[in-house]
Amino acid sequence: TLNLVDYNNTKAYRYFVSTEDGQLYLLDKTGQRLNGWNPKPVGAKTIGVARHVRVPRQGDYMIAFTEPGLLHFFNRRGERQVPNPVNLGTSFKSSVIAFNNPSSKILELVNISTGGEIKKSNFNGEITYTNQLVKEGADSEFFLVADQDESDFLIVGKEFNKIKILDSQENEMFTVSSSTEQFEIQFFNFGTNRRIISVTDLIQEFSYLYDADGNLLTTLPLESSGKLEVGFDSSGRQYIIRCRARNQIIEYALAY
Repeated sequence: TLNLVDYNNTKAYRYFVSTEDGQLYLLDKTGQRLNGWNPKPVGAKTIGVARHVRVPRQGDYMIAFTEPGLLHFFNRRGERQVPNPVNLGTSFKSSVIAFNNPSSKILELVNISTGGEIKKSNFNGEITYTNQLVKEGADSEFFLVADQDESDFLIVGKEFNKIKILDSQENEMFTVSSSTEQFEIQFFNFGTNRRIISVTDLIQEFSYLYDADGNLLTTLPLESSGKLEVGFDSSGRQYIIRCRARNQIIEYALAY
């Protein structure tokens, strides 16, 4: 996987690359390896992209979350910020999310195992919170979905015939009926009362748009064969939604 890093929004880009065999490379924008990353082995492929996080009063962290459930912390020179990786458990469908907790005002790393165990850690490599969500069946699976800016996230639980959506504080928002095993959840957050959760059935190629209370925002589902793009036009008080369907890009305007 490849992640584009711009430390100071100056377009002095870096490419943070993780390979299938568990090697990390940090390259400049010409593709040259940077000192300390020649490469940096982490023992297994990453879940999601390796990423950069700037932590207030602590500096820059280069983070890799690998398949055994291990969280690795490096600085920009490739030196370990924490001597040993943090073990978050086993079996994950989503990578860690850096989340500024509104209660504590502290930036923390959050993830959930497919079995529904939530763990939060700080940037000193300490696990600060653990909670097991209720599983309604042996086939229950959980994962996280961040919004477009990673300023908030949802917890998604897939049961046999339904999808349950919880907010970042583990409060249930709503449940939708769904029997498909192939689906895409997206979260678009434009403010407290302007949040859209899309559920795309990848087999039937339909997307259903919901508000934070679980109300459908369109009478009929939108044709879509994959992820949506959603923007908010404050001047026109409407959402602009783009879908890919039938080899076309279809644009919709949805009044707010």
